[in-house]
Amino acid sequence: MITINKLSVSIHDQILIQDINLRIGKAEIIGLVGASGSGKSTIFKSIFHSIYPMENYQIQGEIMIERGAVQPVFQDSYSSFNPHLKILRSLLEPTILQRRKRKESLQEIMDILPLFSLDEELLQRFPSECSGGQLQRLAILRAVLAKPQYLIMDEPVSGLDHIVRKKVMDLVLTLRNQLKLGILFISHDLDVVEALCDRIYVMNNGRMLEEGKKGNIPNENSQAYTKLLFDPWGERRY
Repeated sequence: MITINKLSVSIHDQILIQDINLRIGKAEIIGLVGASGSGKSTIFKSIFHSIYPMENYQIQGEIMIERGAVQPVFQDSYSSFNPHLKILRSLLEPTILQRRKRKESLQEIMDILPLFSLDEELLQRFPSECSGGQLQRLAILRAVLAKPQYLIMDEPVSGLDHIVRKKVMDLVLTLRNQLKLGILFISHDLDVVEALCDRIYVMNNGRMLEEGKKGNIPNENSQAYTKLLFDPWGERRY
């Protein structure tokens, strides 16, 4: 399990997030929603502070994750690939870092490609020769090749068309159902979050407002912000 207890982050006396509590269980898809600037990205960066420049940030609280158990999936999939390397070489990077045998790693990539609805010929392309949807699925595949127990996905369907977005959604469900991965799905696309996630956390102004199970958020007891976020036209009946 990933457990975050009373996480607070500030910079130059400006509080970015305060007293955040969050948990992600095995084979569980957790949604994290909120308006831009609510603090979602700060949570993402705090989990992966080793790869983000956070020298001037003050971080308090606990983030309990087993070492090597979690991998990030970034919003901008293109920038997460080296533009000068072919896709296959980029996919092999996590297996090289773990000192796995090249032959076995190549076979693993070939075996798992169909799960991601990707063709083998993509492996010999450069990132600039792939579509946004292909790169997003390749980025997820590379994260999975590191053999994590959890994925933290930052806006994974942002900017994708309806068809590609559905492919990524189906893939997320497959990763949970077949590989038993726990997933934190950070998104502003509430329709996607409601369709995918087992539980949903709502943030606003750096604080966690509430958390609820799929189909039970918002409800009659939800805060006004949560109701407005999910139901801006007031069409739902509780």
